[in-house]
Amino acid sequence: LTKNGRWTEALAMFDSVFSQAQSGSKVRGMRPDTVTYSTAISACAKGGQWQRAMSLYEDMEVKGIQPNEFTFAALITACEKGGQARKAFEVFEQMQARGVVGNVYTFTAAISSCEQTGDWQKALKLLEEMIAKGIQPNLQSYSAAISACEKAAEARPALGLLERMTNDKIKPDIIVYSAVMAACGKAGLWEPAERIFQRMKKEGLTPDVVAYSTLIQAYQRAGEWSRALEVFQLMESAGVQPNVIAYTEAIAACAKAGEWRRSLGLLQRMKADKLRPDAVAYNFVISALSRGGQWDAGLTLLQEMLEEGECQPNISTYCTVIKACGDNGQWEKALGVVTSMECKGIEPTVEILSALTSALRACDQEELANQIRTKAMKFNTANKTTTPKKN
Repeated sequence: LTKNGRWTEALAMFDSVFSQAQSGSKVRGMRPDTVTYSTAISACAKGGQWQRAMSLYEDMEVKGIQPNEFTFAALITACEKGGQARKAFEVFEQMQARGVVGNVYTFTAAISSCEQTGDWQKALKLLEEMIAKGIQPNLQSYSAAISACEKAAEARPALGLLERMTNDKIKPDIIVYSAVMAACGKAGLWEPAERIFQRMKKEGLTPDVVAYSTLIQAYQRAGEWSRALEVFQLMESAGVQPNVIAYTEAIAACAKAGEWRRSLGLLQRMKADKLRPDAVAYNFVISALSRGGQWDAGLTLLQEMLEEGECQPNISTYCTVIKACGDNGQWEKALGVVTSMECKGIEPTVEILSALTSALRACDQEELANQIRTKAMKFNTANKTTTPKKN
């Protein structure tokens, strides 16, 4: 039942067995043992019931039933999938303290917890430890370790693990390749990311939207906007529908390069494709418009966000629009943004008032700027007074 994803039924069956054992049933095979508990804990892992899994483990302790490597593998997995990385490590350490060597599943589950926390050094240490104990890492082991490196933007270790698994005759899948590319992108290394992408294709793997988006992001972070746009177009030519991430990364790449026409065009296409841009996408376009002297178009986008209601402006949106107005000598428009907020019952934050102060000063409106600055200081003081201190 557990293998077929029917974890609720598996737990119900365990409860039935447990109840019969509690009532003193003498039916043969009706007394829970290590295998029964391990299966139940595995069912909890599949169902995201980490607390129930821990409760079952503690019950084993009380009854003197010895857990084995499969019990620990299931329990560590349950904790990891439940977002309890620290608890997963505690269980792993308990396993070792008991003298249970573990298997590929226990180590892989522990490495996955490192992926969750971004503790790439611990992930590599666990990988070395399992090899030293004669346990051969599998695809999932390497994938989890590489993902831990990716979260920490550690490209070199991720690349090293990719080569190592290849030497171990383990064929990387598209998830592994995408994680390595993401690690390279976060580290600003677009060239290795590009090579990995090409290698993936040569090995017969068809890039999906995640792989394309990851490479676009790598180019975006490195300031290679034309390459990012080229990959975006290649993705469409390959029949892969861009998602929100792909569009946002392409918009960001163009926006950072001051290509406001391209970034605005991508935003419009995104909406035409029935995808909902988030505030990040809007902010990148508004920023590009600002640098291109298109402050009025930035104001139009802000108004569009407010009217459509699908994506509400955030602090950064307001600050970006206000800065755009100030940079282009439109202090009245900058003031109007804040006035409009107040009319709608939206309280401007200190960050927004500070942006307005800077915009007014950029337009030589010192008196007004000082008034807004005083208002911001009062607002900040009031917040500090009313906000309870953390213990």
